[in-house]
Order: sequence, then C-alpha cells, then structure tokens
Amino acid sequence: MTYDNMTTRKTAAQSNKYDFSTIISRYDRLGGNYGKTSKVEQIVSILVEYIKSNNLEPGTKLPNEKELCSALNISSRSLREALITLATLGLLEARHGSGWYVGKFDPANSLRVMAPIIQGFWKSSWEEIMYSRLAIESVTAYLAARNITSDGIAELEQILKGMENAYQKELHEDYRRFDRLFHQTIAEKCGNSILAMQSSMLTGLYYYMTWWTPQDNMPTTFITHQKIFHAIRDGQADEARQTMEKHLVYGLEWFGKNMRKEELIPMQK
Repeated sequence: MTYDNMTTRKTAAQSNKYDFSTIISRYDRLGGNYGKTSKVEQIVSILVEYIKSNNLEPGTKLPNEKELCSALNISSRSLREALITLATLGLLEARHGSGWYVGKFDPANSLRVMAPIIQGFWKSSWEEIMYSRLAIESVTAYLAARNITSDGIAELEQILKGMENAYQKELHEDYRRFDRLFHQTIAEKCGNSILAMQSSMLTGLYYYMTWWTPQDNMPTTFITHQKIFHAIRDGQADEARQTMEKHLVYGLEWFGKNMRKEELIPMQK
C-alpha cells in the first residue's frame, strides 16, 4: 500500500466487527491510493465506506479512537482530523465523554455550510451564481411540479404566506429569509437529490452576499413567487419552469442595472 502503511492489525476486536481489511482492500482496487489524496482524505474515505458497508444508522456509536487507530495503524492526530471533517459535514457527531456517533447526514445542509468558505476563498461573482441558479432552479421547479407531495405543497404555501406577511409589513430581512426558504424547499421537493445539493450550495452562496435592495422591489418578486407556487401546486411543470426562468432572469437583469461592486460584500453576523 502507498499511504504510510495504513494496514490492519490482526487483533481479536478487528477480526470481528472492527475489521477494516476488506474495506481497505476494496479502496485500493478502486484506485483510492492514487493521485494527490492526503492521508486524512484516505481515512475519511475508509470511514465512510465502513459506515456504508455496515449499514450503520444515525445514532450508532463508532469504535473508540484507540480501536480505530489500532485497526487502521494510523496516528490519533490523523484520525481526529478525519473525524472532525466528517463531523463538519454532518456525517458524524461527537458526544462529550461518550465518543463518536453516526449523524443524520443531509447533503443539502452540508453544502450550505460551505457557502461562506467558497465565497470567501473562491470569490464567485454574482453573475456566476445567478447564471448557475438559472440553469438549475428552472429544472428543480419543473421537477417539483411533477413530484411534490400534498405535504410539500402545504409547506410551500406556508412559506409563501410568510413572504406575504413580511412584504405587507415591509419586514425586509424576514422577506429575504422566506424567499430563501421558498427556493430551498422547491429544490428539496423536486425528487432529485443531486440537483437539490447543487441548488443548496448556490442558495447559500447567493444569500451569503448582501446588497442594497429597494422596498419597491418586493411587490414584483412576490407576485412571481405566487405564480411559481400556483404552477407547482397545479402540476404545471412547463409553466413552473418558465416562470422560474423569468424570475431569475429578472433578478439577473435587475442586479446588472442596480448593483455596485462595493454593495456585494459578505454579510456581517
């Protein structure tokens, strides 16, 4: 093996439920030890495969750190970095004084958490974000109209009511929050997990930026959200796609006319 002799030790514990030898062997056959993969990334891949191959449910406790280090023949520092990486993504959770447990992984939430990092170091422009949203969210609206359940429709309707209340009372930040939730929910209900993940990251990037928006912009966007909701509720997939496209094109054009570079800055918490 080419990653610092990350081999298994034949112990009694390992030969039973902590046996990683098959996983490491499969990892090698798939080419996991090639390229510029760091040791921590390799450990992450093996732990993910361990959870997956053993069908570990959320709440299941992992072997303790000493047992994992022994089974994988790695340092505690490398293991801890891998565990923290998986915890950041939501796949694991640490319980003080108890150990590491399988978490309830939600890819959409994990990608949303990465939005400040991507924006902070990758410096995506608002044009890139808006054009990407245009490509993806028109499809999620189309699929949501075909796949959304009655519970999903009820959830989306409640969000729309929240938007309306915020609009009528001129609660700008509340309106932005419901706006984000509206688009996020459509992606979650579209029935395509890959698109939902992509949409989640883009939504996070979009709302991580702050800008000056006049109050008189809310009436136009609220009416469009109503039209999108009605199309999805009525199962009119083409209408939902077209209305979402018009909504995002309007946003793209509006930003182009009204935005100044200094107004696109990270939100201060």
